Amino acid sequence: MYRATWKGRLFGAALCLLSAGAAAQTPPPAIEFDPSNASLAEWFGRVALQSENRQGIERPIVKWTAPIRIGVVGDRVPVFRPFVERHIELLRRITGHDIQVITAGQANFVVVFAPDIFAQPQGNVRNAMRAMMGGDDAALEAFIAGQPRTANCYFNVRGGGQGIIGALAVIPSQRDPSTAWRCIVEEITQSLGLFNDSELNTYSIFNDRTPYVDLTPPDETMLKLLYDPRMRAGTPPAEAKALARRILDEWRPGR
Repeated sequence: MYRATWKGRLFGAALCLLSAGAAAQTPPPAIEFDPSNASLAEWFGRVALQSENRQGIERPIVKWTAPIRIGVVGDRVPVFRPFVERHIELLRRITGHDIQVITAGQANFVVVFAPDIFAQPQGNVRNAMRAMMGGDDAALEAFIAGQPRTANCYFNVRGGGQGIIGALAVIPSQRDPSTAWRCIVEEITQSLGLFNDSELNTYSIFNDRTPYVDLTPPDETMLKLLYDPRMRAGTPPAEAKALARRILDEWRPGR
């Protein structure tokens, strides 16, 4: 049975973010959740085989195969970089993938903190963001201009024949701590290949209607499935869902 083991980690993150000068947030209530393996396999299909802008249309597995090198740029970097590093440590432990935070100039994944996430960037921040768009300045401008003004934060990934080769996440630097932390967790995690939000995934950060600002145990299971060595980049949807169910049956027999 899943239990709300994320609660302490979530509240600890919110307390740490008080160093940014904001008020404490109340953590969500503890819950118990005992899904079947079939339900978790369906959950995996929704978050790993679909995307927010193409709901209902499945695609093959997309994931990183090369090491991920994350650069942090923009506003208040000394404040936010430790929280990026904290989340990366968790992702590295869950996935077993090689993920490190480095200087932006050598990064293949750039995390931008911006006072206004809809403003066109300038200077070194623009250069770092443009590099994650394949060096295409017009594509960068169109990407930012195309974001819905209701968004709290957003991300983009660039793919190659063997998986994801570049990513960009844009996060507000002047919002309340729970929004900043949720954006760090959600956008960086989704950039690993779990592209879709779904209201059907009840106990998940990948659902804008839930109160969670950290990965829940089912979210962590989705990451483990995606980065299991048997789940290869390019795996067709039907094969990926069947494989997810087999792996879950190994991990959770009789469920």
